Amino acid sequence: MAARMTHEVRNPLSSIGLNAELLEEELRAGHDFDRAEARELLEAIGAEVERLRQVTEIYLNRARRAPLDKQPTDLGLLVGRLVDFARSELEQRQVTPLVQSPEDARA
Repeated sequence: MAARMTHEVRNPLSSIGLNAELLEEELRAGHDFDRAEARELLEAIGAEVERLRQVTEIYLNRARRAPLDKQPTDLGLLVGRLVDFARSELEQRQVTPLVQSPEDARA
């Protein structure tokens, strides 16, 4: 995800940098600078800034945590499923899992 975010941010930043350099060159030309060209460069910079805002908003929305859905869980069952899931890898490494849980206090 970080690589994708870096890619999504780097491209507009490169465009902003290039357009800013071109605009600087236009302004250094003094009174002979092309106002239409300068306006186009500023519009391109603004569009890339908006693109960055949208990209960062998308990633922020994805990164925000959803509200927790708290529910009672049988931890013994959960651990048992986890051990079953990892069993073949455990056996390959000659590990024998031992899962012990206390008796249910309500029984």
